[in-house]
Amino acid sequence: MRTLKDLAGDQTPVIAYPKSIQFGPVTLDGYMLENGEFRQSIKSTGRALGMRSNSFIQTKTAQLAAQAAQNASDSNGFDLITPGKQADQIIVPVCCTGANHHANTAYTINLPMVVEVWKQLALSDSKYGHAALELLGLSAVHSLERVYQEAFGVVDARSTDDRLLEWAIRLDAGKHFPLFGGQFHQHFARVTGVALGHRYAQVCLAELVYHRLPETIYETLKDINPLDERGWRQFTHSQLMSDDMRQQMREIVSAVTSQLANTPSKADDSKAYKRCLHRLDKTLPRYKKRGGNIDNLKKAITLKPDASDHE
Repeated sequence: MRTLKDLAGDQTPVIAYPKSIQFGPVTLDGYMLENGEFRQSIKSTGRALGMRSNSFIQTKTAQLAAQAAQNASDSNGFDLITPGKQADQIIVPVCCTGANHHANTAYTINLPMVVEVWKQLALSDSKYGHAALELLGLSAVHSLERVYQEAFGVVDARSTDDRLLEWAIRLDAGKHFPLFGGQFHQHFARVTGVALGHRYAQVCLAELVYHRLPETIYETLKDINPLDERGWRQFTHSQLMSDDMRQQMREIVSAVTSQLANTPSKADDSKAYKRCLHRLDKTLPRYKKRGGNIDNLKKAITLKPDASDHE
């Protein structure tokens, strides 16, 4: 029987944004990809039915998902397979940007596949069938309500970007929440050659951290909290982040700190910073990269104190 790893193949984990979803009496581990697609972890799909053994959950769910994929050209019209993927890639690994990349990788299936797995269990499994049937009933109620909303014009017309911003940003500034600890400051200065507080440090901070967020989030943070004539912002970025976004940032900063700690200093290797960026790009890709020589850019920037992007 094929395992989760077999079904996932050699896919590189994609960046996803996690959310605990309260669905009736159970809590589901949900994820939103950067393209707006919603997915659910396989572990959560089984756990919602009362499965306790992680290995059993994964084996059973992977088996059912594989069976469902073989019937994906089915008669019920559901798109069981993520568009653009083959039947043997219905299980997609997602990365939630933690410090330990592998420990924070979850195997997921799309929502029609979740329903299909529960349906197969409801039809054929004596132990978990009743729980699966209850969740299917709850799903039907939610789906029917959505049909009525669309029929009466009560539709969530928000774009993917709007949903992402609602998840990530708060418009009422909260308390200051330091994002970068002492270890980050220490290794940042050692690898880049400048300390936080200089203009060039902002460039490095964006490359190391902020450009690994969806572009919409970072650009919106800057737009709603612009620089004043002194080059300062009224609030730190963390004050405008939701609790979920702060947690995501903590994990990104933890991953970056780990990479910086394992990178030689600029004094020992002039290309240390560039190598560090390259390693990070493999697991936490940036939405924007700049060209040109780092040292030339550094010379072109006035090095004056500016804490606008520190936190």
